Amino acid sequence: MKLYYATGTCALASHIALEESGADYTPVRVDFRAEEQRKPDYLAINPKGRVPALVTERGVLTETPAILAYVAQSFPKTWPTLDDPFKFAQAQAFNNYLCSTVHVAHAIACGVPAGPTIRSPSPR
Repeated sequence: MKLYYATGTCALASHIALEESGADYTPVRVDFRAEEQRKPDYLAINPKGRVPALVTERGVLTETPAILAYVAQSFPKTWPTLDDPFKFAQAQAFNNYLCSTVHVAHAIACGVPAGPTIRSPSPR
């Protein structure tokens, strides 16, 4: 497997999960400053132009919650919650919280724009 990541991004969660699981994988750094995520070589791996991307024997997975679920199911000795659907769902809730709330707060604190500014319509 290959994990494509960039420093200071939510790909860290996938990186930690792979390390904790003992998976045989190769980390591949994507240099955002050089805009490697927009270059054809990387876009062939992940057309979204984002990280993380995990290349597996079966194909490419993107988005942190999907990668974390894949790692958990691929290494059940490391992540024993798979035996209990409710506990697995609780783990997924926590993973999604990390991705959608903690990561966004971290990005904003680091000066990364939160996304497009949505303006209220002008009064008529």
